[in-house]
Amino acid sequence: MSRRACSLAVLLATAGCRRSAGSADNVCSFEFQPDTVSTNGRTIGTMIADDAGIYQIHTVIRWAMTMGDTATAPVGITLQGGWFHEGTPVTSDQPHLDTTQPIVDVHLDFPGAGLSGGTNDRRGPIAASALAAVMRWVHGDTVDSGGCHLQDRVPAANPDDIYLVGTSNGGNIAYSVLTDDSLDVPPVNGLVTWETPAAATFVNVELGNDPSVYTPGTCTWDPSNGIFCPFPADQLISVAGGHTSTLCFDLDGDGACSATADVVIQGSESKETGELMLSPALRQAADDQGLALTGYASVADADTWWMYRDAGRRVSMLTARWPDLPVMLIGSETDHVISTWTDHPHVHGLGQALQASGAFWTRLNPGVKWFPANSTENAPNLPLSLAGDEGQMLTEDAEDPLEGVLTAAVFELSERHTTGDWTDN
Repeated sequence: MSRRACSLAVLLATAGCRRSAGSADNVCSFEFQPDTVSTNGRTIGTMIADDAGIYQIHTVIRWAMTMGDTATAPVGITLQGGWFHEGTPVTSDQPHLDTTQPIVDVHLDFPGAGLSGGTNDRRGPIAASALAAVMRWVHGDTVDSGGCHLQDRVPAANPDDIYLVGTSNGGNIAYSVLTDDSLDVPPVNGLVTWETPAAATFVNVELGNDPSVYTPGTCTWDPSNGIFCPFPADQLISVAGGHTSTLCFDLDGDGACSATADVVIQGSESKETGELMLSPALRQAADDQGLALTGYASVADADTWWMYRDAGRRVSMLTARWPDLPVMLIGSETDHVISTWTDHPHVHGLGQALQASGAFWTRLNPGVKWFPANSTENAPNLPLSLAGDEGQMLTEDAEDPLEGVLTAAVFELSERHTTGDWTDN
């Protein structure tokens, strides 16, 4: 049977049959709506089945109406940060790709949020499995609830030119999905991460921002434990509360936890148990200090929980499974969360870890050819270090709007993949 002759019933039953993109009978491409984010943009919302066929994952595709029917546009799957799992509808104030340019931007509601079914496990294995299902659909391996492949929906989309674009905590789940051997994940041509908090201590902002107990240049990395930043364990105190104790670094020594004078620590909540997950190192320090904590997971449970959600601990797995994967790191002078940390250990540290693990190609921020606003161009594979160099970061003006640098990063990786040229500019 030819692809053109596929019936809707066959399309729903098999991933191996696809309508010809742009054909006259292609009803899949006529269901779009105007995109409210980009001028002259189009958008379609659809549903994609999870691995077991139990629930549906709401997915939104954005692209420019000026693109033709030739499958040349790279596809970026944009992953939102924070712990929230609702990525649609796409709004101008959340990270997205600039679809006034020839690029396709894909977003999803993770399980248990928005219009998606399933259970919210806070960027854990359930969320990663859903992301893998969306990736397979983008790659053309499966059809959506309308019996359509991505290229049926958007003929200009190139299903063989896919990029994961992880913004903030979205970068952590990008590492998770690419390193979970139990998942059927199609190849991607590159990974882009923007200011990803690549350690539990960064996600929780455990060492504070202002005030802070962090000493610049002191973080270290190892493959098993990821990035570790020293802290004054002897200043830790706990204050009894209702369901959950309050934990802080008592900077003024008054035996209380003040949001203005001390560094109050907020763990990340497990949806399964309701317990707060500290970084394993901090949880161990609290135990060593003999602090009584209620509402917090044990060291062992925290270690297991974070192992799946901490990119810094999954770098070696990434380079082992995808030895030819190029990675673009993006960061600016003032981080969007830990704005006072001048050495940017989460960005530089992830770069150092990638290079130490033998990553094929890395770059901190896209080159000027693709992103003219970059006044601090770094060469590809420039050695990156946890010691950090603020002079290597983008200026804040260059990063505004964010979609400009995210899109440039995808375009650089796509052009280099197409030409096979991974050298300097």
